[in-house]
Amino acid sequence: MKAVRIGEDACISWIRRSRSKLEGWDKAEVPLAEPYEAYVVRVINDGKIVREQSVNASEWTYTKDMRSKDGTIGDAKLCLVAIAQVSYAYGLGPAATLEI
Repeated sequence: MKAVRIGEDACISWIRRSRSKLEGWDKAEVPLAEPYEAYVVRVINDGKIVREQSVNASEWTYTKDMRSKDGTIGDAKLCLVAIAQVSYAYGLGPAATLEI
């Protein structure tokens, strides 16, 4: 998982993982093994979830406007972004986190 600043936005991306023992690991992308690709993105500020959003791709942009509404804007202000993959069969998986 990584974050890149573009202006005052934080563009966050991650690598999609598969939970299945399907073949095809030699390809550029692993098989999805789900009927859809889905993630839950949470922004945590001072130990509280200030934003939760569902996304269907392995990228998300935390815009300046979002950060302003969430109280996470400013050079010295850090927050935690937690991203969990949603499985049709198993539900919400463990979250990967990144401080931005």
